[in-house]
Amino acid sequence: MSYAAPQATYAAAPSVQTFAAPTAATYFSAGAPVGQTIAAPVAVAAMPRTPSFVAAPLQQSPSYVANPAAPPQSSIAGMPDPASVQAQSSVYQKSLEQQLAQHRQALANQHKVEHEQIQRRLEQEKHQYNLRMDSQTQQHEFQITQQAHNQALQLQDAANSQKAVLEQQSMQLIMDYHQRKAQDEHGKAQHELSKKMYEAQAKLQHAQMAAQQPQAIGR
Repeated sequence: MSYAAPQATYAAAPSVQTFAAPTAATYFSAGAPVGQTIAAPVAVAAMPRTPSFVAAPLQQSPSYVANPAAPPQSSIAGMPDPASVQAQSSVYQKSLEQQLAQHRQALANQHKVEHEQIQRRLEQEKHQYNLRMDSQTQQHEFQITQQAHNQALQLQDAANSQKAVLEQQSMQLIMDYHQRKAQDEHGKAQHELSKKMYEAQAKLQHAQMAAQQPQAIGR
């Protein structure tokens, strides 16, 4: 009995399934800090196994079937679930709100400090301005007072000069009056003396004439 050599048949090699690697994305994983970038898992092509040869039974045509390809790896392996993402997003939002509140408070404090500095500078400038104005006012008042005093002295000098001239004129008039009065009194005295002398001479002549008339009659 002769045996025919079995004819080996090969099943076609399964096609290689290639999974495109997704681009890197930012995921929020439990325990990972907020905003940490986690690389997406890279898909690995399923490697086909080497086909095995099984001898066909007698009187049958042998056939060879390859094992099925390995299942593809999960594309979400290592990624956080939506609940974790939501929790991390909530934590991140609260952190942002706290940071925003802190920055707002810092700005408010800075504004308050700057406002107080401006107020203090304004108060200092106002005080210096008041001091400068007071000094200028006092200096101006002193100048006015000094000028008024000088003018008063000038008026007093002018009044004293006029008073001296007036007194001199008064004294001169009084002297002239007394001199003329003395002259008048002297003239009156001379006139009275002359009158008395005239009357005395007239009486003497009258007496002499009266004395001479009896003598003339007696002759």
